[in-house]
Amino acid sequence: MKVKYQVDHHMKLGKYAQLMKKVAARKLEDLLSRNIPHGDSSPPIVLVVGCGHSGTTLISARLGNHPDVLAIGRETRLLFPNRNSLSAASRIIDEWFYFCEHLNKKVVLEKTPKHIHLVERMASLTDNFKVVAMVRNPLDNIASLYKRFADIEYSVERWLYDNEALLKIQPDRRVKVVRYENLTSDPMRVFSEVSDFIGIVRSESVLAAGNTVYDVSALQGNMKIRQGQVRAEIRVNNGKWRDSLTDDCAEKILERTRPLAEKFGYDGGLWLA
Repeated sequence: MKVKYQVDHHMKLGKYAQLMKKVAARKLEDLLSRNIPHGDSSPPIVLVVGCGHSGTTLISARLGNHPDVLAIGRETRLLFPNRNSLSAASRIIDEWFYFCEHLNKKVVLEKTPKHIHLVERMASLTDNFKVVAMVRNPLDNIASLYKRFADIEYSVERWLYDNEALLKIQPDRRVKVVRYENLTSDPMRVFSEVSDFIGIVRSESVLAAGNTVYDVSALQGNMKIRQGQVRAEIRVNNGKWRDSLTDDCAEKILERTRPLAEKFGYDGGLWLA
């Protein structure tokens, strides 16, 4: 069975049955309670989403350094239907709004990459949200996933599944797509555009290397690694796929990903170097 919003999207039948049992329980919670969506008067929520290893942590960490942003220092999986009912998610958002008001922040920012598949659930909770969606060229993105999971088929599938979901929501005016290559080659321009999009003033503070919101959280696993990486100066990081993929493997990956990659403007060029 496949559940695309799960990191391990391949699920054995027993595990899938357990997950669906939790989903059913969360739906029952919503039937027994009244969920009141938050209107436009609430602070905007910014979801950072995208395929894993596409730069979601980097852009979230730096935006979290902006004085007007309340950044949540971990991946909450708020919208996962097996984790929270809409009613429970609404109560969590209320807490975020409370801290946003009392800390004099203007925007709440949350990063869970797999929320790329669940944006419609946020629309059920509030009218006032934006989505910053990261995309990265398939070779570097898949090579990075492969380095972590040691499964090339999984890595290719994940890139395809997550970016197919991105393509579906891309026309929405509440969605801004950011290419990783643009973020790393011209960060000032990209952060200026994103700041305008989410409604905060432009600030060079987001470019400074150093501690981020992820340094105040007790993180483990991959996020512990990212915690250190996103402190560093932003620099171009293209072509790292050659460290872990053969040319033959890369060509096979391109055969499968090229039609979708081209829709995001990846038609060859410097990212192949």
